[in-house]
Amino acid sequence: MPRIFWGIFAAMLAVNLCMNLGTAPKIEALSGGLRQFDMRVTGYGFAEAQAFVTALGAEGRALYLGPQLWLDMAFPPLLGAVLFLVYRWLFPGWPGLVIGALSMTEVVADTLENAAIAVMLRAGPDGMTQAMVARASQWTQVKWSLACVGVLALVVGLASCACGGGARWTPQAEALPPGRRARAQGAGARPRLTRSRSTGPWRRSGRPGSHAPPSPPHRVRR
Repeated sequence: MPRIFWGIFAAMLAVNLCMNLGTAPKIEALSGGLRQFDMRVTGYGFAEAQAFVTALGAEGRALYLGPQLWLDMAFPPLLGAVLFLVYRWLFPGWPGLVIGALSMTEVVADTLENAAIAVMLRAGPDGMTQAMVARASQWTQVKWSLACVGVLALVVGLASCACGGGARWTPQAEALPPGRRARAQGAGARPRLTRSRSTGPWRRSGRPGSHAPPSPPHRVRR
């Protein structure tokens, strides 16, 4: 796994902890125990959205529109980058590129959901319309559906890694020519015979000291 992965993963984890341990519990407490919009997997209707915004009050709406949405706008790109690198590692070649690119659709859906939620919060319970709620609820359901697909792909990749131990993508292997890339990524490749420039014995690469059978002597024609 490239080193940049761990930096992005740490940033994603920090943002997630700030939301789940900081802003989200405060919003839930101000709303009287109601779950916030982006955590409702099956979506929400007009009456539910209106009741939630009413229960939040001015303080809760300011917290939701401020720190919570700012953190939630930073989280999707970080999560998308982490998933892209993980899928590239689990699925080398074109499959990893395709699955990694598809994981970016969840980032788009999450960003559009946050924008739609911000519109509802700014409108308030009195200015909220059914079209606003329907749009936000739609993006919430799309986001969670794509998240389920991403988790399924992650489980399949981890299962294949545990069972088969197949090839893994690395940036160094990606820069190699196709022939050498296959040997670098392949697991359990057979060692090849190598010989030093001196007149030393033949050795199998990867097994120092193991000798190959001697070759038959050459016949000299007269």
